[in-house]
Amino acid sequence: MKRIYLSLVMVAVMLLGGCLVNSPAMATIGNICDDGNDIPDDLKETAGCNVEEDKTVMPMAVYLIDVVLSIVGIIAVGVIIYGGITYIISTGDAAKLNRAKNSILYGVIGLVIAMLAYAIVYFVSQSIWGQV
Repeated sequence: MKRIYLSLVMVAVMLLGGCLVNSPAMATIGNICDDGNDIPDDLKETAGCNVEEDKTVMPMAVYLIDVVLSIVGIIAVGVIIYGGITYIISTGDAAKLNRAKNSILYGVIGLVIAMLAYAIVYFVSQSIWGQV
């Protein structure tokens, strides 16, 4: 039992370490005034770019929907991981196996729904309001 927990901890450490190592800040050469280059507006304004703020509520709504869908996706992945761990340590108990399979299934369904909802929000915001 200790080996299972130790191996799960090692996998978690490797995943977290991989996420931290593989996310360096990458700079691209291009026009500083372009939208979508993740440079804050105050720096663009300091560089002499014409920065116009969007006065509509749509960018904030899309941002909030993105945050909520990201949280739902993270929870769905957590449910899938929980189901996998439960499946591994069920030791053949039929009730635990069934609960683990249902957790994995519901987690995958939740993840698919969150991804589809994100795609719909992105498509609608792009087609109706332009680049948001």
